Amino acid sequence: MPPKNSKKICICPECKKEIKPIVKYIENVKNISEKNILSFFEYENNNIEYTYFLDSSFYIKTVQSCAIRVLLQSLSKCFDEIILKINEKGIHFLKVSDNNILFHLKLDCNQLEYYIINKKDYCESDESDESDELNENIYLNFNLKEMKHILKQIKNDDILCFQKNEKCDFWELNIQNYEKNKSSSYKFFNKINTIEEIEIISKLFNCNLNIPFSLIDDTIKKMDILEPKDISVIINEDSYLRFFCEKEDKTQSCENKILFNETNHIDNSFRIIIKNKYDFEKFKTVKLFIDLCMCVNIFINQEDIIILNINVANLGTLKICIPPIDN
Repeated sequence: MPPKNSKKICICPECKKEIKPIVKYIENVKNISEKNILSFFEYENNNIEYTYFLDSSFYIKTVQSCAIRVLLQSLSKCFDEIILKINEKGIHFLKVSDNNILFHLKLDCNQLEYYIINKKDYCESDESDESDELNENIYLNFNLKEMKHILKQIKNDDILCFQKNEKCDFWELNIQNYEKNKSSSYKFFNKINTIEEIEIISKLFNCNLNIPFSLIDDTIKKMDILEPKDISVIINEDSYLRFFCEKEDKTQSCENKILFNETNHIDNSFRIIIKNKYDFEKFKTVKLFIDLCMCVNIFINQEDIIILNINVANLGTLKICIPPIDN
């Protein structure tokens, strides 16, 4: 018998017939009842030939090493690599995962200790000054798969510096700890030629719920026992946010209710009726980021995406957008 994935054609010594090799096929199964996540937005898809990196320079410094480490480690479970966009407002990243989830990161330059781009300090600049705008965005390649072991070296009391000098084709990550008198430096070649950039227009949502992360985590744990395919998010005219799921054979079900009150920090001032269904495995993605903040903001409309908005410490926000399943 030929080995798996072999392309060699073998002949049976007895019957003289060809023996077909065993080929392993990996099927990427997509939920056919789900629309492409981008179809729920007004958006533009641009291809950019990127040649500006060599002439650019930056020096970005933060003491929020724990938040950056947790953020990148969590994203590494969703992507092998990402491209960060650096401009006068901050650091951005927008990408759709292979399983149809949209991730949108915004880090505010004013929340960083140093944010110097092309020798101009944007932490101290006047936001109303139009001359502050960069002529070109800087795009930075982050290979999360290769950086996994480096991220483990970052401690909570470290200081992180991302920097690049003009006329260099690489950027550096410096991990500094002044109290322990030590530092480490890693250099990365910026392997970017063409960029597929997505620009989306902000959506309006009728419902914005602020929920403790612990309640979301508890809901997922209790429902995960049933191994459900989907989860329903229900908001009625009463004072409850409901999560409902059932086993695939419908022999068991589970409902978790969260009361809208000041203790739970939930604002349901719109009092609208919503009943949407989402893929449970995708909904569980939010658990990867549980160590970043205490609460999650949920934005939702009827028959629309659900956005789980997570604070990255005080640096900015990460939005996780999940499409609904058609009933």
